[in-house]
Amino acid sequence: MNVTHLIIADYRMIMLFQTVFRGAFAAILGLALLSCAPATPPAKPLPDPVTSNTEQLVAKARILWGHGDTCQNPEQAIAYLNSALELTPNHANALLLRGRAYNQLNLAEKAFEDLTESIRLEPTTEAYAWRAFVLLREGNLRGARSDLESAFSLGGDRRHAYNVRGLLHLEEGNEDAACDDFEDGAEAGAPFWLDKARNAGMCR
Repeated sequence: MNVTHLIIADYRMIMLFQTVFRGAFAAILGLALLSCAPATPPAKPLPDPVTSNTEQLVAKARILWGHGDTCQNPEQAIAYLNSALELTPNHANALLLRGRAYNQLNLAEKAFEDLTESIRLEPTTEAYAWRAFVLLREGNLRGARSDLESAFSLGGDRRHAYNVRGLLHLEEGNEDAACDDFEDGAEAGAPFWLDKARNAGMCR
């Protein structure tokens, strides 16, 4: 084999090597770029239609209370909440609201059952305060006092707890303590009982 043939053979080997090298380099570069590419964000889970429907029904019921403690239509509120609880039986807030509606309709036993179940699922200041109110109306001052102690131990929204404790003080004949609690309840956003006490000439 002469020199020309050797050069041509070497040239072909070099070209083959470069072709293989370029292919391998391209593959490595492609993998590197792929690993540097931003990860595709996971798809957001679709909302649970049962949960969405439950919350809509509970919201419709809550609207019936407006900004006060009295439900404008407790029967309608109960209908909404019955439907919500059929979808989600262990919904603590739905049970709380239905207990309040039952209490407004003087259905003390049903109110007590709903509020007790709400407390079992999610003990809150509001649930304890409203169960204390039911117990107080039924003449169970000791039970009401125990629930109020639980309510105040939890903190949170205490406006109803102040007012119910004020009613308990009033039942026990302590008007000064009752007025103090009614004032605290009013400052926290629930002035109903303070207004009633003032209209009765009891609190300043």
